[in-house]
Amino acid sequence: MPQCMRFNRLRARSRRERRRFMLTPADEQLVSRDLAVPGLALVLDEDALAGRLHELAPHVELKHLNAVYVRYKPKTSCLVCYKASVGGNETDLYAKAYAQTASRKLEKIGSNTRKSMTFGCSDFLLEDSAVVVHFFPNDRKLAALGHLVDKKIRQKFLRKLLPERPVFWEAAVRNLHYKPERRYVGKLVGESGERAVLKMYAEDEYAPAEHGARSVKSRRGLRVARRIASSRRHRILVFEWIKGEFLHNAFGAPDFNPLRLRQVGAALAEVHAQEGGRLGEQSREAEAVGIMAAAEACAAVCPDCAGQMRAFALRLAGELLRLPSERCAIHGDFSADQILLRNGTIAILDFDSAALGDPAADLGSFIARLEWYELKEGITGEKKQAFASALIDGYRAASHLDPFARIRLYTAAGLIRLAPHAFRSREQNWLQLTLRTFRRAMEIADNE
Repeated sequence: MPQCMRFNRLRARSRRERRRFMLTPADEQLVSRDLAVPGLALVLDEDALAGRLHELAPHVELKHLNAVYVRYKPKTSCLVCYKASVGGNETDLYAKAYAQTASRKLEKIGSNTRKSMTFGCSDFLLEDSAVVVHFFPNDRKLAALGHLVDKKIRQKFLRKLLPERPVFWEAAVRNLHYKPERRYVGKLVGESGERAVLKMYAEDEYAPAEHGARSVKSRRGLRVARRIASSRRHRILVFEWIKGEFLHNAFGAPDFNPLRLRQVGAALAEVHAQEGGRLGEQSREAEAVGIMAAAEACAAVCPDCAGQMRAFALRLAGELLRLPSERCAIHGDFSADQILLRNGTIAILDFDSAALGDPAADLGSFIARLEWYELKEGITGEKKQAFASALIDGYRAASHLDPFARIRLYTAAGLIRLAPHAFRSREQNWLQLTLRTFRRAMEIADNE
């Protein structure tokens, strides 16, 4: 084992007895139930992890460690991504806690640790808690991130990636969204202000995203970002940058007119009117599996309500399975987060989950997100209703399809899929929000 890894192990053990974790009561209950993952408490506690990293790398000026994303597999692993301030600059890192039985995997990871260009030190293996900490751009499944940090390496990489776009050869890269081992989104900024969006995917997510980028086009009343470059080797797609205001940000403006949602409905109808090209099918079986998986994720962190959650999800899955198949191009993850308002035009972004499926899925997904905003006290119930009605009115006027009878079912299903996000996004009241989300889904499903 490299000397750096031995040093990390010894310092970690000296710290173990003294540290008292500052977790919420819901977090503490979760930790007490899953003893198979010994480092679960450490990765969920930003202060504990920051203290451990400070001991291991005292030369790194690490401040304000803030957990922003969690991917938890009970009895197996828990990955947490953090925003961190290092030397006054914001960056990303992630820690992954493994089960005690994953010794072989940990040995392999320990033998392949890399030095981070951001932190100037190796990734850390904390053997006593079976936790590995990766500093950006190090990522076990997004290896090409390493080409984006060092200026000279990045310039060479961008020349090959964008040979016909010299304005981006010396571009800077700014991180926008990062889900470790799954997906990265960054903004390219050229020397004269030119901008583009660079997206990098894990192996199993690239092909669907590429098909979505190829299959949905701009049409009357609809703007879709053009793909300007791609690399299958590095699993990268580059899109044009579209200026505008995100719809979910506009919701809070006092002068926002809910009738703008009619334009959004009409733009969605333009998506559904397209042939879909190479899109894969979103079958009823796949939808049912997705609902059950979301319910299982909630049951894992809310065991007192697990039986009720599973029974309700099974009921909705059964209702979906009894419906006839529908095959039109759908967005697959439609919400106000994916919509830009620009000079009276509607731009719809991120067709990574696009498929051939039921158009009601997109309408229900959007309305489920409105329900979620209300539960989080982001919008009032009155605004929620006005937004949903305007969306449906705009869609009805622009589309020949008739998915309206299924919107209620898909709204309830959409809320079930959103319920795990309370824990995944580290909401302070994640347990209460998860339960409220499920209750609201039940109310909608029962409101015939």
